[in-house]
Amino acid sequence: MPYINFPDGTSKYIENKESTTIEKAKAEHAAGLEILKKGEASVLGDVGRQSVRGLQKIGEGACY
Repeated sequence: MPYINFPDGTSKYIENKESTTIEKAKAEHAAGLEILKKGEASVLGDVGRQSVRGLQKIGEGACY
């Protein structure tokens, strides 16, 4: 079972050890990292977090 290890410490299973397969795995890994590093704030995510926080505060207020 061949695996490829990346500099960030992750590893990925690859079908074989051909150079084309390795390059494809590296490209997929780089694309995945790019998505994770994007880090753009989402308005919908902010609204969701604030609504949950509001419900938590209501619960805290009801306890007193």
